[in-house]
Amino acid sequence: MFIEVKYRKNGKSGSPFSAVGREKQRIISKVAMFYLIAHGYRELPPCRFDVVGIDGENIHWIKNAFDFCS
Repeated sequence: MFIEVKYRKNGKSGSPFSAVGREKQRIISKVAMFYLIAHGYRELPPCRFDVVGIDGENIHWIKNAFDFCS
């Protein structure tokens, strides 16, 4: 499981989840692949990508927020 955490003090700069667009998902996927290779995985095991958004005092956790992006 890989988790991306985004924080916003207030809503002025958008929601925390808006910062995890397609390009960010691709980068996270690539980093996950490098991590797995560095730890001896020869094939991609099942992976889950979650996103935790913190907006002020509110915490929201989206499980399976996106799939592996190549």
